[in-house]
Amino acid sequence: TGFQVAVELTDEQVAHAKEVTEFTPWLLTVLKAVPDDEREDYRSRAEDLFVQTLCGLKLDLAIQDGLTQENQTVGADALIEALTRVLPSQGQRLRSRILAELDVAV
Repeated sequence: TGFQVAVELTDEQVAHAKEVTEFTPWLLTVLKAVPDDEREDYRSRAEDLFVQTLCGLKLDLAIQDGLTQENQTVGADALIEALTRVLPSQGQRLRSRILAELDVAV
């Protein structure tokens, strides 16, 4: 049977990740390729995808750290140092996933 893991992030952690990966300036550039009347929908979806991908990255770190196969939560205070350490090298991963999901070419 499967198990579920909840991954928590604080607003401050998401904001820090956006800063480190230069997400906001990149997103503004991406949105220029989207029709004006669809821009807000794309921006909102990109924001959601950023958080989902960031949670996936944190989950990967938890698995590498020995996460057991049982229902549990990776709390917001867990793996902060590890996440901060890998973020600078993960910007491209985050951007690539978002571009693929939004189906936008830049």
